[in-house]
Amino acid sequence: SCANGRIMNGFARGQWGFEGYITSDCGAVTFVHTSHKYADADHTCKDVLEAGVDTDCGSFLLKFLNTSIQHNVTSEADVDTAMEHLFAVQIRLGMFDSVDNQPYLNYTYKEKVNT
Repeated sequence: SCANGRIMNGFARGQWGFEGYITSDCGAVTFVHTSHKYADADHTCKDVLEAGVDTDCGSFLLKFLNTSIQHNVTSEADVDTAMEHLFAVQIRLGMFDSVDNQPYLNYTYKEKVNT
């Protein structure tokens, strides 16, 4: 499903209004390229980003994304969209607020964790 825009952009973001970021299963983007032989490395990067993957639980994008951009296969706009999804969540969580305004930094396991 990493290269299936119908699921991630169509259903999740479109129909269901999901406003977070989408992380692939670990190794799944690599499998799109190696096991499934869906596309070459450049086009795998392009296709999974365009389909809606924002982060790769694995190392495929780390290894191949820059080259795909240099080969003019993956656009910087696709990378920007993924980054916008990632940073939007972090901003909503207050991760860029001052330390005084981040209540989650003050939790200790003794006070707040009840497992």
